[in-house]
Amino acid sequence: MFGSIRSVIIVCCCALAALTASVPGAALADDPFDPHYRENDHRTLNSELGFALEAGGGVYGFIDPAMRDVADVGGLWNARAILGTRTIVGVEVAYVGTASGIQALGLDDSAVLVAQGAEGAFRFNLMHRRIEPYVFLGVGFKHYQLMNVSNNTSSVENSEDVVELPVGGGLDYHLTEHLNLTGRLTVRAALDHELVGGGGRDAPQLHTLAGDVRLGWMF
Repeated sequence: MFGSIRSVIIVCCCALAALTASVPGAALADDPFDPHYRENDHRTLNSELGFALEAGGGVYGFIDPAMRDVADVGGLWNARAILGTRTIVGVEVAYVGTASGIQALGLDDSAVLVAQGAEGAFRFNLMHRRIEPYVFLGVGFKHYQLMNVSNNTSSVENSEDVVELPVGGGLDYHLTEHLNLTGRLTVRAALDHELVGGGGRDAPQLHTLAGDVRLGWMF
């Protein structure tokens, strides 16, 4: 499974390298389909680079079937700041939280697996029009914590810190010059897997797949 995720990351990197090599400048050209376009070249946005704040939610689940047997598909929420919405290459920083039900022998039926963390990523805007696709890759940190547990005698740890490599793509739809709707799919490859089963060779992997939708305001 990790080999397939690594392949996705390699393909994305190659595509991004080819894209950036073919574009002579970092700034994106104006065009009539661009919601920020003005015939007299007047913009009301404060930044030529583009800055946005976004918040929203979605769903996530573990990729490893062994982990899916333990944890349900759960909810996801996040808040994100983006610098470089009007350039080819931008950067993102985000807070990400998740919660899902979890079942294991020795856990309360009401147990919930909650995670909170932060991540940063490079974002590559593929074009700059009203509908704008993009891809991204980065690194993050997540802290898993069992909640609603009075006594834990299971193979699931009470808490675990995990380093992740988020990679994926999304689509921005500029509703107005400032208001933006975006959706994305993210694969987060976990570099640690000691949450369930003690981290042995056969322990379930903590890679996740997530989809979310956010509203944002561009400055």
